[in-house]
Amino acid sequence: IRSKRWYERLVEFVAPGEAAALRAVLPEPQDSWGLCGKVHNFWVQRYGFSSECRVVAWSGDNPCAVVGNGLVQEGDIAISLGTSDTALSVIPRVPAAPLPFGHLFPHPILKGCYWSMLCYTNGDVTRRKVRDEFFPEGSDSTAAWEGFSQALKDTPPGNSSSVGMFFTTDEITPAVSCGADFRGRRRGKGA
Repeated sequence: IRSKRWYERLVEFVAPGEAAALRAVLPEPQDSWGLCGKVHNFWVQRYGFSSECRVVAWSGDNPCAVVGNGLVQEGDIAISLGTSDTALSVIPRVPAAPLPFGHLFPHPILKGCYWSMLCYTNGDVTRRKVRDEFFPEGSDSTAAWEGFSQALKDTPPGNSSSVGMFFTTDEITPAVSCGADFRGRRRGKGA
C-alpha cells in the first residue's frame, strides 16, 4: 500500500500460473484524481461526449463515502449504523505493524494520507434482535423503535459503566462466533 503498486505475490495468488497475463491487463494503481486519458471514441459516437473529454480515475463507493461524509482531514471519523455498522477514519500514515483486522486504503483526495474502515457484521439485524427482546411490540415495529429510542435517550452517557455486546451472526471485527452475548459492568461500578 505504501508503494501503490501491485503486490506480485497477491497477483500470483489471484491468478496461479497466469500472473503475467493478469498483469498485462492491470493498469498500475494511481491517485484517484489522476488523468487516465481521453474518453474512448465509443462514448463520443454513441452519447455525444466531446472527443476532448478527459477521464479521471476517481474512486469506488466506500472512498467516495469517505469524502461525501466530510472525512477530509487527519483525525476525522464517521460511524455508519446500517445493515453492517462501519467506522471510517482518516489517518496520516500506514501503521508500522499490520493491523489485526480492518481495512486500510489510500485517501481518495488527500495525497499521502490514508483512511481506515472497520466493518461490523452485527449491525441492524442484531439491533433489531435486542430491540425485540426488550420492546416486543408484535408487528408494530414503529412502536418498538420508539420504545428503543426512548430507552437510549433515558440512559445516561456511559450507561452507568454497563456494556453489552451481542452477536447474532459471526462477527468479523474482531472475529467472534455467533450466539455470543457479553453483558457486564466495569469493576467497582454498581452490581
